Amino acid sequence: MRVCFPEEMIAHVTDIGRQQYTNPEKRLEFRQIIEEHGYVENFEHEIRRKDGSTIWVLVNARAVLDENGKVLYYEGTHENITERKHAQEKLNESEERYRIAIENSNDGVGIAVGDYHVYVNQKFVEMFGYNDPSEIIGKHILYVSSP
Repeated sequence: MRVCFPEEMIAHVTDIGRQQYTNPEKRLEFRQIIEEHGYVENFEHEIRRKDGSTIWVLVNARAVLDENGKVLYYEGTHENITERKHAQEKLNESEERYRIAIENSNDGVGIAVGDYHVYVNQKFVEMFGYNDPSEIIGKHILYVSSP
């Protein structure tokens, strides 16, 4: 692990929002939160590393003030959450493919939690003579056979 010393960063970074944040608006959002509350917790954003590659970080930081209440600097931690973000993206893509497959299935698909419907696809609705999933979702599982 390479440690970046403050002097090195000060010498090379002239615009944190544009040089380090992949989305400069996130820098503005960070500053707004920390100005309003004096700290920021669990702030996720993507940053550029010195070599130009990007990583996702989770930031917890606070403003350090002088005796007049002026911000001297921010101190805190950055946690690399890149692997977690990539895993979440893959999960979201998988869920979307599953959702599309189920919604377009020629089979009626229903999901119940306990004794109540929480999801039904359109084919399920049609099979039981209803017009819309909202007529079934939230209803007892026996509802479809005896409306």
